[in-house]
Amino acid sequence: MANSKAGKTAPEKERTTPSISARIEHTYDIPDSKLLARASVTVGGTFAVHGLRIYDSDKGPWVQMPQQSYEKNGKKEYSDIFHAVTADGRNAIQSAVLQAYEQKMSQTETPVESEALSQQM
Repeated sequence: MANSKAGKTAPEKERTTPSISARIEHTYDIPDSKLLARASVTVGGTFAVHGLRIYDSDKGPWVQMPQQSYEKNGKKEYSDIFHAVTADGRNAIQSAVLQAYEQKMSQTETPVESEALSQQM
């Protein structure tokens, strides 16, 4: 019963980052918009998280976690619905999503590329 008192917890286990797989749900090509794509991730093969967004920036693409908006003191605020609690977790999600985005973009052919390939055959 030593651990049943308030404030006492069992010794903390070493944390490991679960496997993360990502899927690009939709890509965007909107003029004057930095939104590139929308993605989902599966965490540890047991949880699915939808609504991650990939944006372009001066430093390259970055991943935004799913958010909800609310009003506070007359101002619109945002709060993440899902987020990693460790830097390793955040890096794993970001890496998986950006890798899936790069793979999706390399598979996407523009009509000009597709037409050139068909003429070569």
